[in-house]
Amino acid sequence: MHKVAEKIGRELTSWKEIAAFLDVSVRTAQRYEVELGLPVRRLTGEKGRAVAANVDDLAAWKRKHVATPTWWQNPVFLRRYAIASTCLVLVLSAYVAIHQAAHPVPGKPRLSHWEATTFVVTDDRNREVFRKVFESAPRQDLASAIGQYLGDLDGDGRIEIIMPYISSRSDTIGAHLYCYSEKGEELWRLQPKPVVSDRVTKFSSIYVLRGYQVFPSPERDGTKWIITSFVHHYDYPSVAILVDSKGKQRGQYWHSGHFFDVHTTDLNGDGIDEVLLAGTDKDTNRAMIRIFDPRQMSGAQVMPRGHPNQLLGFPPGTEKATVLFERTRLNKKFDHFNFAYWIGPTSNPTDRSFQVSVSEHLDGAQGYLTYTIRPDLSITSVFASDSLRNTYLEYALKDPKTKPFEESDMEDLKRGYTILRR
Repeated sequence: MHKVAEKIGRELTSWKEIAAFLDVSVRTAQRYEVELGLPVRRLTGEKGRAVAANVDDLAAWKRKHVATPTWWQNPVFLRRYAIASTCLVLVLSAYVAIHQAAHPVPGKPRLSHWEATTFVVTDDRNREVFRKVFESAPRQDLASAIGQYLGDLDGDGRIEIIMPYISSRSDTIGAHLYCYSEKGEELWRLQPKPVVSDRVTKFSSIYVLRGYQVFPSPERDGTKWIITSFVHHYDYPSVAILVDSKGKQRGQYWHSGHFFDVHTTDLNGDGIDEVLLAGTDKDTNRAMIRIFDPRQMSGAQVMPRGHPNQLLGFPPGTEKATVLFERTRLNKKFDHFNFAYWIGPTSNPTDRSFQVSVSEHLDGAQGYLTYTIRPDLSITSVFASDSLRNTYLEYALKDPKTKPFEESDMEDLKRGYTILRR
C-alpha cells in the first residue's frame, strides 16, 4: 500500500491504486464512493474511468469509516492460514494412508489357531485380530478334536469366539471353556468347581472339558445356547452344563459314568433341539446316550437303591430317555464296559436321524460299531468296523473256540439295544 504512495507521490490516479491503498477490491472502493463518500475526484467526468485521490484524504477517511481488521479478519492472514491448514491435512492424510497400508486394520474374526501357549484369532485375510497367552500349551489332540466356534451367539451382529482350553496340565488344573468378544474381551468361562460325593467317595473339584455344542435357543429368540460336558479328571463323575449366549446357566445334570460327546437335534419335530449326551454308564457298564429337553435339564442319574455310585445331594434327573448299547462277545470277555465316544448327524442334512459310534475296546484294540438311529430312537442300521472284525479274526486264529464276528453277533447287538423312557 505505502509503496504505491511512494511511487506516485501523494496523489493516486486510478481505482486500482486507490483500492490497493485501502486494502480492498476495486468494486469495494467504488461502493465506498457511493455509500460512504470516499474522497475521489473525477478528472474527465466519465464515471469509472480517470479518478484521483489524495493519500492524506484517503487515510483520514479510512480512519473514520473503515475499522482496522483484527488479525483473524486479515485477508492475507486468512489466505496463508488456509494454505497451511490444507497442507497439514494433506500431510496427515498421507501419513494415515501409509500407516494403514503398513499396519492394516483387521476385519472380523474368522479363523483361530494355537502358537505354543498363545491362542491367536485372525480375520479372513490372516491378519491378527487378537491373541491370548496361557500358562501352558494345550493338548493339541483334544483341542483339535473339540475345535473352536466363531459366530454370533446373541444376535447383535458381532462375532463371539468359543475356545476350549485343555491344558497339558489338565490333570491338575482341569480344562475349561472360554467365550471372547470379537475384540478379545473375556465374556464368560465355564469352569465347574463343585465337590460332589457318592456313597463311598468324595471327589475333588477338578473337571476336564470333553465336548460342547452350539444350538438355537429353545426360547426361539434368535440367540444360541451351548451344551457342554465335563468329566472328573481321574474318576467317573461327569456333569453336563447348559448355558445361554451370555454364559448364564440354564441347566445342569450329573451322571455316574463318563460323558464323551454331545449333540443336539430336533427329534420330535417341534422346532426345538433335544440335547443328547453320549458316554458310558456305571450302573450297567454299557455305552449309552441320555436325551433331554433343554428347557428341563437338572438333577442327577438315579441308580438302583443302595448303589455305591449314587451321587448324593441331587434331585432325580430329568432325562426324557436313555439308550443302552449291548456289548459284544469279546468286550464282555476282555473289558469291563463299552462306551459311546462320538455322536453326530448323518450325511443327509435333511434327515433328523443321527449316528453313534461305540468303542468295544477289545483288549486294547480300537474296534468300534456305528449305529444309525431314527428320531424315534429305533435302529436303522449297525455297521461293524474292519478293525473290530479283524480283531475277532485274530482271536479266532489263536483260539478255535472263538468265532469270527458273524451275522448272529449283529442280531445280538440289535436285540440288546435298549430304550428307557420316562
